[in-house]
This record gives sequence, structure tokens and C-alpha cells, in this order.
Amino acid sequence: MILDLADLGAEPEADVCIAGSGPAGLTLALALSRAGRRVLVLEGGGEDYSDESQELYRGAVVGHPYFGLDFTRLRYFGGSSNHWGGWCRPLDAVDFEEKPHLPHAHWPIRRGDLDPYLEAACAILNIEPVFDDTRVGPEIDRIRFRFSRPVTRHAQEFRPEIEASDRLAVVLNASVTGVEMEGGQAVGFEVGGYDGSRRVVRAARLVLACGGIENNRLMLHFNDRAGGMLVREARTLGRYWMEHPHFAVGEAAYFSMPEGQQYFSTTPERQRRDGVLNCGLRVWTWMGEPSYRVSRELYCAAPRLAQKLLSRTGVLGPMTCITVLRAAWEQEPRAENRVALDPSVRDRFGIPQPVLHWDFSDLDRRTAISAVLAFGEHVARDNLGRVRVADWLLQDAPFPENDAIGGNHHMGGTRMSDAPEWGVVDRNCRVWGQERLHIAGSSVFPTGGHANPTLTITQLSLRLADHLLAQG
Repeated sequence: MILDLADLGAEPEADVCIAGSGPAGLTLALALSRAGRRVLVLEGGGEDYSDESQELYRGAVVGHPYFGLDFTRLRYFGGSSNHWGGWCRPLDAVDFEEKPHLPHAHWPIRRGDLDPYLEAACAILNIEPVFDDTRVGPEIDRIRFRFSRPVTRHAQEFRPEIEASDRLAVVLNASVTGVEMEGGQAVGFEVGGYDGSRRVVRAARLVLACGGIENNRLMLHFNDRAGGMLVREARTLGRYWMEHPHFAVGEAAYFSMPEGQQYFSTTPERQRRDGVLNCGLRVWTWMGEPSYRVSRELYCAAPRLAQKLLSRTGVLGPMTCITVLRAAWEQEPRAENRVALDPSVRDRFGIPQPVLHWDFSDLDRRTAISAVLAFGEHVARDNLGRVRVADWLLQDAPFPENDAIGGNHHMGGTRMSDAPEWGVVDRNCRVWGQERLHIAGSSVFPTGGHANPTLTITQLSLRLADHLLAQG
């Protein structure tokens, strides 16, 4: 059923209470309710977008310019699935592995732990569960993305099932404002309404699934209110936040390449050799009209001169060209990149606004350079064309401010870890030191790979459902 906070009983009964109705929260809720559990989902927004709800997502950014924090996410039924673009790809196996140059930047699980949930996750996201990558060069793979079509909007897609269910209730306009504690353990969520009403919702299991910024903001606030008893080892809380940098990293000209969109990535061997992270390259090719017959030597030695001269001649030919080589890559997880709180600015529920500290490192730059060079070596070796690295990358210039910048992919801050001193949740997404409280979504990512996170978020939610069901 779907109801408003005002219509919720004084002491609602639930086996599991989930805060957040985005991809992580609704995937988990549906899996649990289908298995017979009573599930209550608390959504801070209403049925549709409203300024009243969205203003609670305001915040500040320190460091490299980024999107407004109230622009890059949505606060109403279905969460940020309401503006998701539909890009899907699982993380690569190498993304989970330990990296000698980055201690503690690895997952306590492996891709094999998520693979059993791939087919079910793909069904939820309306995609085929096949990702047939191909090795096209010694250190370059052509990779597959799938695109949700129609794009899964979780609130719309699963609304009929939610309305018909007697085990699943979504409560709208129910903002989680705190955690009820007993004996150092979280036992319930404090919930506030826009009318000033307050109540506590208790359940055998609690799950925070409010997104990659809000999970951090709320956990920081809740832990402060609990005097540090919610996350007892909080050195990483809010820290190691990540995005996927999105920038134009070079130019390319092909002598022979199929038309259309193509996607590539560096191999694990190249990543290990250069001591860098994972990187995806995105290429859009088309046949020029008129197309140019350009000698390979001229284009390689002086690409700008070649274009200038041939634009005046009108010589026709079968050459395929691209104007830009774009990349979306894995960002180094650094403690300096973090979500913090600004106690001087609070929302209507008294929760401090978030301050996102975000910038780039030398490793972020080297990862992009390594990928472009590997791709350039591939096309030159096979005589497919030539690649030119962007000047700002090679000259150690600042990252551009007039590019795509990021993918609206918010990861980290409540990271999964082998031990509480290096993260906030364990391998089963349970907050270290807490028996009932779990966190779902991309905030638990200890590393981000280069793939869009929604598919992995869905797999993790299905895995968390199995874990909670096994707990009884």
C-alpha cells in the first residue's frame, strides 16, 4: 500500500523498516516482501517533485566546481531513479581486488559474490544480462553497456505491486530525522512530517537507503546526536567519497572504424603495470559528409594542418572521423574527499546541511593519461588511426570547469570494509557494532570502478535481502 505519514498508525508493525524509496530501497523492499516479510518504506518526499521537499537537499561544495547538491539528486517517491539515464554495466572483477598502491581500497567481497544476483538485477532494470566484452588489443577491451529501455522508474514500474501488497507499505512525506537508541543499539527511526509531527518507527531490522550523499549526512548527524555510540569507530565516516570524473581527454582520427557508439576500457594488466585505476573510454564515430581522403602520415604529424588544408580542397574519401575522445573513470578513494556537516545551516528538521569536499588527485590524472595512451597505442599498432592526448592532461593544468565533470554517481563515505577502522559497514552492509542497522546503496562502495553504479546497487540490495532473510 501507499499512504501518507499522517495516515500511519501510532505503532506500525514491520519486520524491516527502510529509509528511502530509490533503486536501493525499493529493490530491497520488494525482495523482502515477496519472501513474506512485513516491510515499511519511509520516503521523505511525496508522490511527485515539490520545492518543499527538494530544498532539503541543498548543500555546499568545496574544491572543484560540482553540480548543486539539490540538482544532482531527487527527493520524492522513486528517488533519483526519476532522472536516471539507464546506463548499466557491472563492476569488473579487478575493481574488487586489493591494490598494492592503495592499501584498504578494496572490497571485502569479490565480484563472484554479486554474480548470482546479476540476472535478477537486470530483469529489474529492463536489460539483457549479457555483457560480452572483447579483447581488441594487448591492453584494450571493447566493452558492453546495456541501456534500460524503457528506463526503469522504480516508483512507476512497481507501483501496482506495492499498492496491491498487504506486506509492503510506502509511507510518503516521512523524513527520517534521527535514530532511536537503547543500550548503544539502534532500535528505530525517528520520523518527522512537514506538519511538525514526530514519531518513532521500530523494526527488527533498519536500513538506511537514502543515496550516496544523504546516507553520509544522516549518519554523521545521527552519530553526533548519539555521542559517537552509533558508529564507534568513525574515522572513515563521510570520507573516501567518490564520483566518476567525466571529461574530454583527447582527440582522435580513424582511418577505419565502424560507425556508431563504442566503449573501451584498459585491461587489468595495464592498470597494474601503470599503478592506476579503471577507466572507460567513449567513442562516437561517423562518416564525414563530405569525408576526407587524408594521408596517414600527414594526419599523424599535423592533424590540425591536415584538417585546415583539406577543408579548403573539398576532397572526398572514405575516412571515418571523430572529434573527441571522452572518458569516465575510477576516482581514487581519498580521505580528503568527504561529506561534512555545516551546523550553522540547518534544514526544517534541524539537520545540518551537507558540505561536499571534492577534488582530484595525481592518480586521477594518471589514470586518464594511461587509458588514452593505451588506446592510442592500440589504434596506431593496428593502423586504425591516431590519437592526440588533451593538453590539459599532459601539461598538469587544472581539470576543466566547462565539461561534464561527473556522472552524478555518488559513492563512498559509509564504505564496506574488512574491519571497523577502515569502514562503516561489514561485508553484509551491517553497520559495525550495530545489530539491527544496515546501509544500502552506493555509499557502501569502497572503490567505484568506471561503470555506472545502478546495476551494482541493485545487485547489492538483492544480496542484502538474502542476508536479512537468512537472519530470520
